[in-house]
Amino acid sequence: MTIAAARLGAVGVALGLVMGGASPAEAQLSDPSTPAISQALVLASRLNVRASPSLSGDVRGSAPRGASLCIIRIAGEWVEVRTPVGERPALHGFVSRGFISERRVSAAELEELGCNDA
Repeated sequence: MTIAAARLGAVGVALGLVMGGASPAEAQLSDPSTPAISQALVLASRLNVRASPSLSGDVRGSAPRGASLCIIRIAGEWVEVRTPVGERPALHGFVSRGFISERRVSAAELEELGCNDA
């Protein structure tokens, strides 16, 4: 193995860690109308919502402790979320999984919470 190949391998490992194991395709945001799969409650005093699943991703906004977010998908240590329909400011992006509490709810409850349209 050449030194250049070893460095590229290390970069790939580092990128995998930063993105929580997500592939580059998974790093893209889903369509905002994608149905939610569950609910998240924010545990941090203020949680940044990022444009990509990385600490270097642009911050699109933040959610306060106790806020309810709609989980669209989970990609390793990152979770794609959006605010419930009609809530302002409307946020859609990625949060670190360690700062939320995931709550499995039924499809009917997700509708009631504003996570999915009827």
